[in-house]
Amino acid sequence: MKNFVSAAIQFEAEPMNVKVNLQKAYHLIGNCKRETGASLVVLPESFTTGFTPIGNAESLWEVVDSIPGSLTDEAVRWAHEFDTYICFPTYERGKERAVIYNSAAIVGPEGMIGVYRKTHPSLLKDCRREVGQLRGRILLWFRRR
Repeated sequence: MKNFVSAAIQFEAEPMNVKVNLQKAYHLIGNCKRETGASLVVLPESFTTGFTPIGNAESLWEVVDSIPGSLTDEAVRWAHEFDTYICFPTYERGKERAVIYNSAAIVGPEGMIGVYRKTHPSLLKDCRREVGQLRGRILLWFRRR
């Protein structure tokens, strides 16, 4: 088994301010990689908007993106620049307006690897659970790209 360094980054996200939160994450990943050499960096849950965003599911849908999409494209650029893997947790825009998923993309220098969607109820009343969930259980899955 190969040894590697992983790191978790924690910071206070500015609610609904995706641009500022992305800038914070980028600088912290760079510092982390320089100081630790981490091969895997894990960002805070829903860091792009904050875990408890301001507004409703429709306003959240406006500021996030699908996966893959512009936010995860940015994460792939960071992974390539810093030669590291990144767990990129963000609310994900569904295909229908105001449908939101609490997701985490896994990206690396080679690109998008997969995505995990939580399957339990969210703090947002309007969020949809993933179809096919097992009642009372968390169903973990990755979509290969």
